[in-house]
Amino acid sequence: MKKILLSLFATLLGILFSFESNAQLINSQQNPQGSTLQVEDNFYNIQRERSAYYESLNVENGYYNSNGELTKAAGWKLFKRWEWYWENRIDIQTGAFPSFDRTSFYKHREANTGRNVSGNWKSLGPNSTSGGYAGIGRINCVGFRSGDNSTLYAGSPSGGLWKTIDDGGSWTVLTDGNVVLGVSDVVVIAGGSTSTDVVYIATGDRDGGSMHSLGGSQNNDNNSIGVLKSTDGGSTWSSTGLTFTTSQKRTTNRLLIHPSTSTTLYAATSVGVYKTTDGGITWPSIWTGAEFISMEFKPGDPTINVTK
Repeated sequence: MKKILLSLFATLLGILFSFESNAQLINSQQNPQGSTLQVEDNFYNIQRERSAYYESLNVENGYYNSNGELTKAAGWKLFKRWEWYWENRIDIQTGAFPSFDRTSFYKHREANTGRNVSGNWKSLGPNSTSGGYAGIGRINCVGFRSGDNSTLYAGSPSGGLWKTIDDGGSWTVLTDGNVVLGVSDVVVIAGGSTSTDVVYIATGDRDGGSMHSLGGSQNNDNNSIGVLKSTDGGSTWSSTGLTFTTSQKRTTNRLLIHPSTSTTLYAATSVGVYKTTDGGITWPSIWTGAEFISMEFKPGDPTINVTK
């Protein structure tokens, strides 16, 4: 196990150095017109210079209009990935990048001698697939049933929602009655038994490499059909008042249930935030004009939401 952890940490080091290299690439990357941007090695300066450049081209979702033709903006995707990675890792006051070198790994290992070694992790599956090179896929979200450690709901990007009632020993797919369905979030309200759980799912794949914009997204993966609801633990599903069509190319990214009122939920989507106070029958829009990826209640005060 120690060798595996060391290998994983070494891999993370490699990723970190890769992003440092990307920072240098951003500093001197050429734009489509052949000129070169020169900026100081500072996150805010790089971000400001790059953003100003793409704004000058009127770039939207990585493309700009060049003589009436939609043209891909060189380096835009690389820049946005770089920006996302570093924005929560820099010195927020100065924009300076963290100081890191290869000796830090050994220093970390020596200083981390108090780690609890009694942790016992095990895979809950699935462990095999007939998908060949495609692998067994990824999981977008996990829903927990209050007071029941043996029951879990797991949402996948295109394989729908799955359920286990034996602590991962076996899994049952709950959404095969629907067309290919992605699930980005799940909310579970425990009933008297697992067969009477109320379950809400945010459909679509929020992490499928899409580039969202107001009114729709350029998502080539599974787009959202809104929020679905089940009152029998996932055996059957019905549409709620928040419904999209796949042609709208929207995503439903996050579901948040009020801690004391089970009929009140919030949905963060690519076109704003919606709220229901009647268990999903109606979803008035409470915020438009931007995409919202995630939300959380302020601890101790559910009247305040923090969105991103």
